[in-house]
Amino acid sequence: MGVMLICCAKKETTTTDIEKLYINRDFLTAETSIAKQFFQDSIVGDSSKMNDLLLLSSKIKFAQYKYPEALQLINRSLSLLQSHHDPPRYLENLKFKGDIYYELKDIPNCSQTFDSLLYHAVIANDPKNIAYAYNRIAICHLKNRQDSVAIYYNNKSDSITNTLNNVELKGHVHFVFGIEKFLNGQYDTAQIHFLKSKDFFEKVNNKLLVGYNYINLGACNNEIGQHQSALEFYQKALQLGLELEHSNQLMMTYYNIGSVYVSLGRKEEAKKNYLEALEYGKIHSNLIPHINSLLALGIIAKETDYPLAVKYFDESLSKSAMIPNGISFAVKASQGLAETHDKYQNYTLAKQQFLKTVSLVDQANNPFLQAEIYNQVGTYLAIHKQYDKANQFCSSSLLYARNIKNHRLIKDACYCLYKLNESKSDKTNALEYHKQYIAAKDSFDSTNKMMEIGIKHARIEYEKHKVKNDFEIKHLNNELQSKIRSKNILVYTTIGLISILILLFYFIKDISDKRKALSHLNDQIKSNSELIMDQKLKLEESNNKLENFAYYAAHDIEAPINKIRHRIDLLQKEFSKSSSSIVPMINETLHLADYDARKLQKMINSLLYFSKIDKHIGNTNQIDLNILVKDITETLQYDSPSIEIQFKILRLPSIQADEGLIRSLFQNLIKNAIKYKKENEIAVITISGTNNDGFYKFYVQDNGIGIHIDQIDNIFEPFKQLSKTKEGSGMGLAIVKKIIEHYNGKIWVISTEGIGSTFHFTLKL
Repeated sequence: MGVMLICCAKKETTTTDIEKLYINRDFLTAETSIAKQFFQDSIVGDSSKMNDLLLLSSKIKFAQYKYPEALQLINRSLSLLQSHHDPPRYLENLKFKGDIYYELKDIPNCSQTFDSLLYHAVIANDPKNIAYAYNRIAICHLKNRQDSVAIYYNNKSDSITNTLNNVELKGHVHFVFGIEKFLNGQYDTAQIHFLKSKDFFEKVNNKLLVGYNYINLGACNNEIGQHQSALEFYQKALQLGLELEHSNQLMMTYYNIGSVYVSLGRKEEAKKNYLEALEYGKIHSNLIPHINSLLALGIIAKETDYPLAVKYFDESLSKSAMIPNGISFAVKASQGLAETHDKYQNYTLAKQQFLKTVSLVDQANNPFLQAEIYNQVGTYLAIHKQYDKANQFCSSSLLYARNIKNHRLIKDACYCLYKLNESKSDKTNALEYHKQYIAAKDSFDSTNKMMEIGIKHARIEYEKHKVKNDFEIKHLNNELQSKIRSKNILVYTTIGLISILILLFYFIKDISDKRKALSHLNDQIKSNSELIMDQKLKLEESNNKLENFAYYAAHDIEAPINKIRHRIDLLQKEFSKSSSSIVPMINETLHLADYDARKLQKMINSLLYFSKIDKHIGNTNQIDLNILVKDITETLQYDSPSIEIQFKILRLPSIQADEGLIRSLFQNLIKNAIKYKKENEIAVITISGTNNDGFYKFYVQDNGIGIHIDQIDNIFEPFKQLSKTKEGSGMGLAIVKKIIEHYNGKIWVISTEGIGSTFHFTLKL
């Protein structure tokens, strides 16, 4: 290994090489290379390169969770930059210094550093770092629960970020918005922000922050009782944490999974995950999840294992002293320790620990904790008949609880004083505190009920957003598939038509060969042989043209079809003069060929019309749809005298559009309704429409045979027919959809088999 390093030194390892080692987490080799580079650069006095090496070295320490060492290195780098005017490097180093303080949970220094970043970014006119500074200042204020100030700064960051259209900054902005909503119990809104943040960080491949968003999404779901969804999000965070080998993320994830299992009453699984969190906590300096895991394990162990519970609470108590503002954790640990001693009847130690807890809670100067702990100690002393001291603690608890207007704590304190005075046979005070207890209990129950309603509402809102998101994803996917089909439809259809035409021409050629064989049977046929040969040559010429047919657009297909029909007509006329016994068979064959050619021509005409819709530039006129639809229905009624139809044309609006396209739209829908009417029943067809400031809604309703549910998704595709027994090109509804999309509208159908169908569509004009 030593020889390899010396060889590398001879090649003069660059900063870029060291960065690659850092990215690949080969920290030992990277630090060795930095030491050699730093020595060389000190000699040549390359201060900018020295700064790069100091920053890189600090990042390596940061990645190893050695935050104090990382801070020392970044401070050296900043000192070096103060004597050299290099704003971009100075801003980068300040930003990283703030991130180190944030990981150290040193919020005052973190906030001060980002204030400095903001100041220097403004001087340097660097909007990206200004936006980042605002965002980080916001999260510092959130840590201190100065929510309104935090939102103010994050809104400023959001405004600049939108101007820059910076994806990563957008991820940071939504992350902070999500935390603020979560802290204020707005879990549904918080989820929306965390999902957006996750999506933005995924776009820039920031897997670490994607993982933290998964943790936050899990927490939101756990709060509203969606435990399975919470576990799914935590599992995704776990996968990313393992991939990145990020112990802090893994520690937090395991701790949160443990909390979900506690909510589910699965204590063994909770314990397993808390222990995993402790293992990762040993290699990370973030003690908060570590202490929380110890406290949770202590609570679980308290039920069955006295020594183990004492061990966990003692360890969490000692580690609480190692973090800034760790007094609240110390109170919880001391409280758990006292309760454990009391549970296992070690009353002397329990009393001592309760009094230590009181001392700690007074240091914390937290009225909520003071009310809770004072009441607990008062209750404990009352049980052991130390009524005077118990009365002092419970009275103080009631005072603190009333100051913070916490109904649960007021209720508990009043109950303690009620039972205490009852034990002392002081009926007057007992009755008074009992009244206060009942009043506080009613207030607490009312507040609790409101919270339950709020949580229920949050769950409903979450489900709404989830259903909406699922629907939008499905809708977008359907639209994408539809666009793909639309792009390919002309190509596939043209290829299909070419194949059909080739077969048709070979079929006609075969008939011509038979015609030649029959020429010996009839003198009249012989006299017309030259004409037939001429037809044959023309057919062969048409057949040759088919070889290049793939290069022609769809509208070029129509001409050969017309020729085919013309020649079939000539053959039919010739054969009609013959008396040969085979002639009827040939005439029947020619009749079928003519029918297929006509059908194919209709399909081609429809396809040509379909392909021209988007390119159509017609005259936009004022159209009275009442007149237009009436004209269409009268024409269709005239064309179908044997069908009994009842048209109901409700009041229709007037529109500005191309009359040809709109006529085709309504005509195809109404013809479709007539085609699929029930046998031996009057066809009742209703047409209606409304106008809402240029947004038009229409429907065409029938009482026909309806559409089977398996066919509904495909009815608007070209050449799709509900029944093979019904005549038509199969393009009618595809043309309808194309025209509607031409006018930025949408179409959908609601149908019940055996009852009828209603085609709804919109137009934006």
